[in-house]
Amino acid sequence: MELMAEAGWEGVTARGVAARANFPPALVRSHYGSGAALRRATALRALATVFEPVLVALLVAPVDRALELAVEAVDSGDSENCAVAAVLEATLQAQRDPELREQLLDMRRELQELLERRLASGARAGILRQDLDARGAALFIAAALAGIGLQRALDPDTSLQPGAAAIVAALRA
Repeated sequence: MELMAEAGWEGVTARGVAARANFPPALVRSHYGSGAALRRATALRALATVFEPVLVALLVAPVDRALELAVEAVDSGDSENCAVAAVLEATLQAQRDPELREQLLDMRRELQELLERRLASGARAGILRQDLDARGAALFIAAALAGIGLQRALDPDTSLQPGAAAIVAALRA
């Protein structure tokens, strides 16, 4: 991830990764098969690193606090983190790489489905609004979380917690 953050998408090569890891380049090439596969693997690892705290919040926290904690996880992330830079590189590259785009979309779909299940269970339990469209809300929240990550990269000094609190208040029963 560090190499992608420093050198960009095309800067991630078997030779560069091998030099950082003190491995022979042939070992890296044989493991990944191609430079494109190496870069995709780097991008997916970066995305998992950035969104792991979000997923933990969504899975573990009580449903009425999960969204606030997920936004807090993204909002309080280190915008100088190499994983964030690698995710931004991957997002741009996904427009030109259909395989990467599909992999990123699969991860986003998983997040959205998790959100939908949590929101629906909260509505059934009377914690969230009974008339909540869980699918529509999950789509919006997944997109908002991605946007919050981008906002953090562009403007790390602005907290988005007040906005998250307003959205959560609108969802509550």
